[in-house]
Amino acid sequence: MSAPPVLQLKGTGNKRSAQFDVLVGWQIQWSTEADHILVEATGAKPLGKVVDEDGPASGVTSPPVGGTYRLQVTTDGPWSITVIQGTG
Repeated sequence: MSAPPVLQLKGTGNKRSAQFDVLVGWQIQWSTEADHILVEATGAKPLGKVVDEDGPASGVTSPPVGGTYRLQVTTDGPWSITVIQGTG
């Protein structure tokens, strides 16, 4: 059984997410049709760049620590992101 999404975002261009809480083991599932996508995780313990890829592309990244974060997406085309809760 997979964990429910904590956050689902999509857009075209730059966007900043609402704040969310995640446990260790969380994942960012992402895809973009743009030429490049940069996703940064900001918060009390900022993780910096968690995705920095040329597109079109998609993937999954698993940041090493849980906490309270916001995602800052920087791109010039369509994209989507789903954040999946970790198991702690």
